[in-house]
Amino acid sequence: MSDRWKTVIKMIVATLGGYLTMRLIQVTGWSKITSAFRQHGSVLLVITLIYLTFHLLRTLSLKICLPHKIPFWSLFAVRLAGEAISYISIGSILGDSMKVVLAREKIPVVEGATGVFAEKLIYHLAGAIFLMGGVLIAVGKLGFDRKLFLFLALAIGFFLLMIYLLSSGVQPLSRILRRFRVRRPELREAVLQTEANLFQFRKAHPYAFAFTLIIDLVCYFYASAEVFFLLYVLGMSPRFVDIWYFEAVVKMANSATMLVPANLGVFEATHLYLAKQLGFGGANGLIVALFVRIRAILWALIGYSIFLAFLSKGPTAQDIITDRE
Repeated sequence: MSDRWKTVIKMIVATLGGYLTMRLIQVTGWSKITSAFRQHGSVLLVITLIYLTFHLLRTLSLKICLPHKIPFWSLFAVRLAGEAISYISIGSILGDSMKVVLAREKIPVVEGATGVFAEKLIYHLAGAIFLMGGVLIAVGKLGFDRKLFLFLALAIGFFLLMIYLLSSGVQPLSRILRRFRVRRPELREAVLQTEANLFQFRKAHPYAFAFTLIIDLVCYFYASAEVFFLLYVLGMSPRFVDIWYFEAVVKMANSATMLVPANLGVFEATHLYLAKQLGFGGANGLIVALFVRIRAILWALIGYSIFLAFLSKGPTAQDIITDRE
């Protein structure tokens, strides 16, 4: 599929997501939404500022996974720029690849790619643990049914797969790429070496793996604490176990980013449905989603600014464009 058609599809999907979000706001009532923002506008500033903690934790986990020394704040800037790219793209591969490109003046490409993708896999592994806990809470609340069994089975299967892959030594790309001639053999070798390092990461760096897993798991609970705080501000009295279940379902719905840029529409609809299910009120769920959405956009804008600063450094801009092609 050509880049033009990919862009067209992204625009169509994003438009549909935006339309769904607007319809949800209309059904909920503009007055409720605007009233919440007038009364609690300062809360948006608070959660935006405090979200720095989340980015610092994720930067720390990324630094632990990188074998080369790099100044923490340089890595922080690289990570924010890459996350900003991920926010509007389908999936996170482009954003993660951009982190490797932006950091390559300080970290060799193979080591950089190994660290970036190892941290991302460990983050998903922590997500599987978080998801399993959320499903078990749902079992206690709703009883055990086929859907919950399926979600639990998928979470356990994904967890076991990640544990296996990170110490398996499997090299599926090597078996494929070595059969073909390529125009840039050095790029192929970099990919193959990254693959070899990545799928030996847990075995080669057990302490880095353990510390990263703990930090990334804390990051998942940070998101739950944020929702807990917002609902409390809106006058609700949530239980943290309910918010754990709430966020576990949201994280499952976030897999739609593989198809929907920024999960637009799906994110808001999931919050509305879950808040209504848990007795918090659909309007409050949508308000929470909009607060989180705006906070995410503000941090993405900071990331875009950093990315533009990287581009303004002259030769690096052309390097980045060439690598993306």
